[in-house]
This record gives sequence, structure tokens and C-alpha cells, in this order.
Amino acid sequence: MPDRTGTSGQAQKDLRIGIPACDAYIIRYVACEPQLKPEIMSGRRRFPANEAAWLKHMRTESKDPDLAESCKRMLEELRVACKPPVKSP
Repeated sequence: MPDRTGTSGQAQKDLRIGIPACDAYIIRYVACEPQLKPEIMSGRRRFPANEAAWLKHMRTESKDPDLAESCKRMLEELRVACKPPVKSP
């Protein structure tokens, strides 16, 4: 069964979009999947592989000229939604 989260080496490589801002976003998205799981399961967010497929489609099929800027904004929003857990002393 394929790795849905993209955590293995090959799966992680397959999630790359080819636009640096989008690659940074999808890497962060994969890392944040455990925190995003409730939103993913509710349908408010996509699984990482689906998110990457959507971005690839926007890059190759739709040829969205603003995709890099969109990925930058999504990355900033993701940083707010997915803060690292606070470790207690």
C-alpha cells in the first residue's frame, strides 16, 4: 500500500511540486499531518498526497501564474495552524 503521508523517501520525492514555495508548503504540510488529522478527517483539508496532486495539477494543467504566491500564503497560514507542540519542562 502506498505511503499516504509521503514520509518515505520516494513518496516524499513524489510530493514535490517543482516550485520552491510549493515544495516548502507540502513538506510542512506532511510534517503537520498529525496535527491536521482532525481537519483532514472532517473534510476541511486534504491528505498530503491529495494536496500535492492538486498543486501539481494547478502547476501543469491550469498553469496558474500565481501559484508560487498562493503557496507562500498557504505556508504562512499553515505555520499558524500547525505550531510545534510545546514541551513542558
